[in-house]
Order: sequence, then C-alpha cells, then structure tokens
Amino acid sequence: MKAIILAAGAGTRLSPLTNKIPKSLVKISGKPILGYQIENLIKNNIKNIIICVGYKADAIINFCKNNYPTADFDFVLNKNYKKTNNMYSLFLARRFLNREVLIMNGDVIFSSKIISATIKNNKSSIATDVGRYIGESMKVKIDSEGFICDISKQIKKEEAYGCSIDLYKFQKDDLSMIKQELNRIINKERKLNQWTEVLLQRLFKVKKLRIKPLNIRDEKWCEIDDFDDLNTAEKMFNKNFKEIARKKLFFIDGDGTLLVGNTKIKGADEFISYLTKKKILFYVLTNNSSKTKKEHYNKFKLLGFDIKENNILFSTDSLINFLSENKIKNIYLLANKNVSDYFVSKGFNLDFREPEAIVLTYDTEINYKKLVRATSLIRQGLPYFATHIDKLCPTEKGPVPDIGTFIEVLKASTGRVPDRTFGKPSPELITPILKDYNFTLKDYIIIGDRLYTDIKMANDLGILSVLVLSGETKREDVESSKIKPNIIVQNINELGDFI
Repeated sequence: MKAIILAAGAGTRLSPLTNKIPKSLVKISGKPILGYQIENLIKNNIKNIIICVGYKADAIINFCKNNYPTADFDFVLNKNYKKTNNMYSLFLARRFLNREVLIMNGDVIFSSKIISATIKNNKSSIATDVGRYIGESMKVKIDSEGFICDISKQIKKEEAYGCSIDLYKFQKDDLSMIKQELNRIINKERKLNQWTEVLLQRLFKVKKLRIKPLNIRDEKWCEIDDFDDLNTAEKMFNKNFKEIARKKLFFIDGDGTLLVGNTKIKGADEFISYLTKKKILFYVLTNNSSKTKKEHYNKFKLLGFDIKENNILFSTDSLINFLSENKIKNIYLLANKNVSDYFVSKGFNLDFREPEAIVLTYDTEINYKKLVRATSLIRQGLPYFATHIDKLCPTEKGPVPDIGTFIEVLKASTGRVPDRTFGKPSPELITPILKDYNFTLKDYIIIGDRLYTDIKMANDLGILSVLVLSGETKREDVESSKIKPNIIVQNINELGDFI
C-alpha cells in the first residue's frame, strides 16, 4: 500500500505563521503536522509516500529527506498551486493511482490507530467521525444501505452521518473510475480549482462509487485551517498537558499573563481563584520594577485577583537581597519616585556623586540627565546591576519600552551591559521558594508570555513551561526561536481544564 499526501496549498489563514513555512510544516507540540502523518504511516509499515507540493516545496522536500531517510518518497510539484485546489494536485499524481492507496490532506493530524483501522478494513472507505458535525469540515451522508451517497461541507446537520477526517482509502478496482472522473473534470471541463471531494460527490450521487464510512470511534483528529484549530490540536496531541494536574506549585507571570496594563486578561482571575479553591500553591512572578510590591498587590486586588502580597515575587527584591548580602549601600539609582522611596526604606543611600554601584530599574520617569550621569558612572567601571532584561512592557495600547531598551541605550554609549540582572530568566527570583518546599523540579510549573524570560527560566531549571499568547509573544515567534515551551495556549484560563 502507498499513501498520497496533498500538501501544495499556502495556508493563508495561518498567516503570518505560514509566511515562511508551508502549513504542513506548522508544528504541534514541537512536531510538524507532516511529521505526525509520515511517522504514523511508517509505524503502519507504509513507506511509499507521495507528497504533492507547491508552496514552499523545497522546505517540505528537505524536511522529508532529512528526517525520514528510510521512507521511499516521491514528490509531485503543483506549480499552479495559487489558482488550483487539491483535486488538481491529485490529478498531477494520477500515475500513482494504480494500486491500493491512502489519500490524505497535509493539514490533518490524527492518531496512528486511525490509519491502522483504515488499513485493516479490506474495502475502500472514508474515515469518518460518526455523529460529529463541524461547519468547516466535509460531512458525509449515507443511504438506507449504509453507503455514502453525498460528501460536502454544505450537508445539513440533520442529514449528516458524520465528518470526514480527510483520510481516504481506495482499492485498485475503484481507482479506474476515479482517474476517469479526474480526467473529465480537469482536462475536459477545465475545472482546476475544486476539492477532491467534488469528484467523489459526483461518483457517489450516481452510485458508481459504492463505499461505506469507516467509524474512527473516539480516536483523536484535527483539521488545521486557522489559529483556533492550531490551539485545539495543541491541547489534543501535546502529552505535556497531562502533566499539569500533577504539579504542586505554580509560578505565574504577571504582565501579559494575568493582566495587560491595568486590564485583567479574560478568565485570569478565575484561574487564580480556581487554584485557591483547589488549595494549589502559587506565586506570581513579575519583572516589572516600575512598581513596589505593595503597588503590585494593590493593582491585583483592584482587578479582583485573589492574590496575597507575600505571594508576589518581583525582580527588585532579588536585586535588593543581593546588594544587602554584598554590603552595598550607596547606589546611583535609576528609578521613579515610589521605587526610589522603596529602596530608601530598605536602608539604601541614593548617591548621585560617589556611589558604590549603579542600579537600573524600569524607570518610568527616566530622563536625559539620568542617562548622562549613568553613562559617566558606568564608564568609570563601577559595578552595574539591573533588575531585569525585558525589552517591552505590554499595555492596553500595545507594547511600550521597558528596561531592556534603556540597557541598549547605555550599551551604545558605554559598551557595557549590566554585570548582573535579577528578574526572569535568573533563577534567583524563585530560588528562595524552591528551598522552602520539599519538592522536586517535576512538581513545579512556570507560566508566562515571554520566551526569553519566563520560558528560558523554566527550560534552564528543567521545569515544565507554558507559553500564553496573551502578551508579548506571537505564535510565529515560537517557530523562529531556539527557546521552545513545553505547552502553548491562548490564555491562562485554558489550563483550568487540565488541573
């Protein structure tokens, strides 16, 4: 048996994710959709795989050859993929329709058991999720004898037997009429922009093709057309979701994960309340050093979050602890008034002339005079510390410059970066908590919206990481980054279903 995968399309509904890669190479839980398909075929001893390519064809060809050297690939190029549809791709691959074959679209992910069941069935069939109705999917309708009499997206709910999962098996005897119909539609009628299902629909309605649906029962599958589908597939096929329920302590980022500016992210307060109700330990981590811990607490309280002040860990306290341990009292501090007062209340002297160190926070009152003085002191070689490295801070009006932009300005004028930073991804932010509990690293989970802070800290420590797409990071950023999360969700409230 051989398999034909129709993967020539551009996947524009997943743009900008598909601006650089074809849809079939979009990753679910770190593995491309096409990777799942190929591995499931090989697992079922199908190694003769024909792939119809078009958009970013070289990327697919290289992926297959580099990752699956034992498979026997043939690639069929659809140069006209922009103006045609998958029926035309199948037409171009018609020479391979000469013996028993599986045909599938390159944007569907499903379990290997479905392929196993399809192979074991010794008749032509359409793998069908019986009883399910999805508006965007192809539905099948059966006649009184159980044969498929129609396949279309337009079939009404009350008439639908179930959804096709775009996995078709055809015996050799049925392929001759399929090729004849392909030739009629493409060569004679010149209808190049049609789904393969249009061809099948014609044959079903005149009862030339008499096949039955194959019930996939409760096996998992997902067709991926847009970002909602991508999110659904991630939850369905990412095994790391099962680990969430085993976690004993949650470290949760603030800005971008629970709130944006002064607005709470939908459902975030409910998630925190759910943890409290379940008596699950949690701490809120924030790099935002433009506020004191009290200000952070008051903000969360005002927005309806059930968070105790002692459950907030922020970068400023980590830096203060370091300064105190190293007996550094006289500092040149770049900070707004409230944060400056906080440092003074902790016993520090704000020294403009002869400080022992330069301390940079997310100074929302920064000005040119402060930058000039900091530049002079940094050039003198004094110890130079920063609370964190975040380049942007999410707000209701979009991201605004954070401390990372100040660091770049000072680097441009001095050639130096901070000798040490203390917020995420530095483990020092959570080290005191790790010491307080008799847990292993497998008992923790870190949830945040930034790859280079939240997720990097989790990865460096070996802690399960969850990236939420409610803040700075976009889904396409994950594809190009070397820092990969274990789990991706749209927002934190989605995790409640897995606890």
